[in-house]
Amino acid sequence: MDGAVSSFSWLLLIYSLPTHPSNKRVYVWRKLKQLGVVYLVDSVSALPYTERHREHLQWIAAEIVEMGGAATYWQANSLGPQQDTQLRRQFEDQATERYTSITEALDRWEAAAYPPPGDAEDTLRRLTMEYRQVYAQDFFHSATGASVRDRLERLLCARFVEGGEEEA
Repeated sequence: MDGAVSSFSWLLLIYSLPTHPSNKRVYVWRKLKQLGVVYLVDSVSALPYTERHREHLQWIAAEIVEMGGAATYWQANSLGPQQDTQLRRQFEDQATERYTSITEALDRWEAAAYPPPGDAEDTLRRLTMEYRQVYAQDFFHSATGASVRDRLERLLCARFVEGGEEEA
């Protein structure tokens, strides 16, 4: 490295909750996963800094305390060049894995010979919604995401706009 200052800014949340009942731990885990966190270790999560993320972590931290746990969150302007790069890669890998799942579902859908019209619409709508959820957590705008978006748009246009589906 040339000693350049990293341009990354992160939000980190460290928390602990009683082990029983486990539903509180599951609730927090789900909330954090909905935001797209990456866990550095158990009960230590990270997100790229945005005001929206800061506000969400503030609320989650308050909920954890209300549940009888402890929570601290803070902003780190850099974790160091190597750590910033590694954490960014984890976020990218997380998004790519989810995009790959959508791609595999599209492959299966396209391989099916002429799915019934209702099934086709439902499948494309479901995969489009899933894409939007992944995109919302694709903080570094992966090339895989752009490829999935283009493929979905092409399929949607062919199916619904260009008359790819016959009227019943």
